[in-house]
Amino acid sequence: GLVGSEMCIRDSIYMAGQVVHLTTRKELIEFIKSHAYVIVKTGATWCGPCRRIKSLVEKLIQIIPDNIYIVMVDADKGSDILSFLKWKSLPTFGNFIRGELQDIFVGADEEGINSLFNKTIQRTCVGI
Repeated sequence: GLVGSEMCIRDSIYMAGQVVHLTTRKELIEFIKSHAYVIVKTGATWCGPCRRIKSLVEKLIQIIPDNIYIVMVDADKGSDILSFLKWKSLPTFGNFIRGELQDIFVGADEEGINSLFNKTIQRTCVGI
């Protein structure tokens, strides 16, 4: 479960992350500049591990604070973003806090994905 979420409820009007789909590095750079808390997830329709974690990711998005944005990047449509980030594996998750990449998780391990979402929530709470 999400341990950090209890502390943050007061900062959030409702619990649900906001999802956007981006394809170019220019879009991503602009988005990260203008939003303090962003989780980027890269995946692809043909990626088996990505499909396996789809429902987990959807569940996590529903329970994170609404000041966290989720940027979904399809590897085929968003290859510009993948080469910009230098992320080679799918799925990869990374959080950008005030424009800086802080934590990365590569793979489909549920614990690792939960942990990345938790770290992001904690960073919004303590403001680091």
